[in-house]
Amino acid sequence: MIFLRSKVARRVFLLFIVSSLVPVLLLVILSFNQVSGFIKNQQSEQVKQLNKDYGLALLERLLLLKMQLGWISKAIDQEKLSIDSLGGKDFYLKDSQGFKKIELITDVEKYISGLRDEKIAEYLKKENKYFKLGDYILITDHQPHSFLRVYLVRILDPQHPEDGLLVGEIDQSFLWGVFNSFGPKMQLCVLNELNRVLFCSHEGYLLGLEQLIEMNQSSSGQFAWQGINDEKYLINYWSIFLKPNFSIPKWTLIVIQSKEDILTILADFRNIFIVVITLTIAIVALLSAYQIRRNLIPIEKIIEGIECIANKNFDRPVVVNSDDEFEELATSFNKMGVIINKQLQTLSAMADIDRLILSTMKIEDIVRIVLTRMNDIVSQDYISMVVIKSSHNNACYIYTRNELAKEMITVDTQEITSLEYQRLLANQNYIYVCDYQQIIPGYLLSLKKLGAVCFLVLPIVLKEEVSAIICLGYRSLLTVSEEYIFLSRDFANRVAVALSKASWEEQLYHMAHYDALTGIPNRLLLKDRLQQSLARAERQNSFIAVLFIDLDRFKYVNDSLGHVIGDLLLCEVAQRLSRNLRSEDTISRLGGDEFVIVISQFENIKESLSITTKIANKILAEFSMPFNINNREIFSTASIGIACYPSDGQTTDELIKNSDSAMYHAKSKGKNNYQFYSKILNDVALERLEMENNLRYALERGEFELYYQPKVETRSKRICGAEALLRWNHPQKGRVSPGQFIPLCEEVGLIIPISEWIIHTACMQAKHWQDRGFLSLTVAVNLSPLQFRQPDLIQKVKNIIDEIGMTANRLEFEITESTAMEDIDEAIATMDIFKRMGIFFSIDDFGTGYSSLSYLKRFPVNTLKIDQSFIRNIHINFEDAAIVKSIVTLAHSLKFAVIAEGVETKEQFDFLKDIGCDEIQGYLFSPPVSVDEFTNLLSHNKFDD
Repeated sequence: MIFLRSKVARRVFLLFIVSSLVPVLLLVILSFNQVSGFIKNQQSEQVKQLNKDYGLALLERLLLLKMQLGWISKAIDQEKLSIDSLGGKDFYLKDSQGFKKIELITDVEKYISGLRDEKIAEYLKKENKYFKLGDYILITDHQPHSFLRVYLVRILDPQHPEDGLLVGEIDQSFLWGVFNSFGPKMQLCVLNELNRVLFCSHEGYLLGLEQLIEMNQSSSGQFAWQGINDEKYLINYWSIFLKPNFSIPKWTLIVIQSKEDILTILADFRNIFIVVITLTIAIVALLSAYQIRRNLIPIEKIIEGIECIANKNFDRPVVVNSDDEFEELATSFNKMGVIINKQLQTLSAMADIDRLILSTMKIEDIVRIVLTRMNDIVSQDYISMVVIKSSHNNACYIYTRNELAKEMITVDTQEITSLEYQRLLANQNYIYVCDYQQIIPGYLLSLKKLGAVCFLVLPIVLKEEVSAIICLGYRSLLTVSEEYIFLSRDFANRVAVALSKASWEEQLYHMAHYDALTGIPNRLLLKDRLQQSLARAERQNSFIAVLFIDLDRFKYVNDSLGHVIGDLLLCEVAQRLSRNLRSEDTISRLGGDEFVIVISQFENIKESLSITTKIANKILAEFSMPFNINNREIFSTASIGIACYPSDGQTTDELIKNSDSAMYHAKSKGKNNYQFYSKILNDVALERLEMENNLRYALERGEFELYYQPKVETRSKRICGAEALLRWNHPQKGRVSPGQFIPLCEEVGLIIPISEWIIHTACMQAKHWQDRGFLSLTVAVNLSPLQFRQPDLIQKVKNIIDEIGMTANRLEFEITESTAMEDIDEAIATMDIFKRMGIFFSIDDFGTGYSSLSYLKRFPVNTLKIDQSFIRNIHINFEDAAIVKSIVTLAHSLKFAVIAEGVETKEQFDFLKDIGCDEIQGYLFSPPVSVDEFTNLLSHNKFDD
């Protein structure tokens, strides 16, 4: 019933229903209550009468039995049978109506003791008290799993009841009779004077103690009761008084009737009323519907029109020819539908375009969507979109589409003049241009060639810059309405948001995948491209080479010349590396001074290796030329490690890791070369990594220890000093060689904290020996190049000396020639400060590095220490002997003391003594020893010949 969707229709319809239904319902309710009350009372009286009639019939049967038993007793008297002659004998009268058996008992006591029926005997003993109360007695006998047996007893001689009695067992079927007048669902029960059940018409006696108590309060009555199963019952009870005739108080008759039976009649009556009400409502509803439809058809049509609009169906206008207000309402409604239809079409097109625009991250895709979907928003004959590249002097790309040619899009490049650009900024809403009114800007010429004479220009401005222009062309004069401009501008604003998002996405992608410093791919993009190359190589069964490049001495450049120069050097390195690659290869910066190149190769392994080595050699050649950074020439070489797919790794991580291992092998080979990966290199790299991890915790775990090697005066053979040497006691590997871990400490930067610990520990030990009286003993500590360049080195040493309270002239620093020559002026300034503090300086490993005599004489040093490589063969090699002799002469001429290290034989010692060497250090006298052993050496303070 469509008309009921109207509120007016429902209200009128409800009014008709209520006005007719309320009186009928009131009449039905009142009538039903009256009739149901009458039926309940009638049913109750009927049950009560049935119970009473049955009780009277039961009483009549008991009286008849009493009469029969009296006749039998009288017959016994008439025959004048002697009790003595009959004593001890059973007398049975069979076929008597109402009795199952009758028994004559002459000697009661003897009879009771000799009875064959023990139940009767027991019961007669129990009820013996009744024998003296009257002529007739009703006795009930309890039987398990059955109703009570009923006996009628006649006392032959009331004066002497013990002399004889007549006992008749009453037939149950005769006593309880038939129950035709009771319904099939009624239960009739008879209770004796003790409220024991004598008989029930159906199995299952229902009543409990509470109901029995209630029945004992009166001789008859009626009450409602709810059973265990929650079924409701109506209980009617009536008592038969038996005391005058049978010497017992009463029997109670109970009729138990389910209320469901009583309500059956009411249900029939209720069904009649339901039919009447239903017919009434149906008739009223039909009459109401007929009247409503006649009066509310216009509203139904308007409702149908609203449903059509709700279902976005605007092709079915509402037609009402009633010549009244309903017709005017329908006309206004149709106009509103047309407006809504147009707005929904525009919004739908906008939403689709928004979804398409915002789902893409490429500017080219946004341009295509604008050119193909703009006509869904506003109509035009031609359309183009100009994308301005602000970084190229307003150079722009012009994408033009002919509406008649659908998908044909042409692309032109052009530059927007400064005047045109400023005009766009000044008119950010829109610009309307006609061919015959003003000069056509260059970016509109493509539309003019297609036949456009009028143009609507929509600038898209982002961050105060014109980033794009939407240009609409028309073959004839355009009347610009506010709605047209609003829709066009709204669409342009949405495109502006999309362009901003695309630009931002490009920036984010570039930031995430390209190195911010050099502009080349970073680790993330490298792994992606390498993964693609691996997939392609697996399909084509080809080879891939990964080159891991690390700059040599970059840390020195970065620390000495500053991070700005270091960054410019990295950018120049990236450019040089890129120049030597093919278009299909990938270069990436992992971080710091580490670069990785992925070379996609051919199926032929020899050709692939040839390309790889050629590129590696070109890279090394590029690094052989100096880098010109801020008018400063910087030399930096590179070490290259190469790992190949599939032989050296199957995944990106394996190839990068193995090429890294090969790079470290190249560094160990003297740097400035390339090495291919091997399994042995990988084991070495793993061992190196494990050592690096252990070193990071060795200092805090107390695994480091200082050993001291004595310095001995050549003439007196007395100990004049000691060199502090670092030792590492690894908890699992034991003593680790300094040649293994000290270079690693310098490489990973751990040498700084370790050197501070060495200086502090050596100074504490020197102070301890000073306090014990060894006043002339000096302790020498080696300073690494990195430690020597630390700007806070002087202050830290001063703080250590002040903290410990030692004399500064007990401390000596040893640095190599290379360390001193890296920045000569800075080195001289640092050594001058230490010299003023009283600290001595020695040039360690003299003769192995590069130095200039002009600078050497400027160094404020005290001692030159001849490297052991010259000492090893001085007694057998004339050239080594000559070099050592020259060094001693040079040092003495510059007023430097000379110490020779690595002296192991007496021949070496004798030679050095003869040429005037001041001090000796080596295994000839003592290897590096622990503190306790060195203290023991000091106590003797002289070595024997």
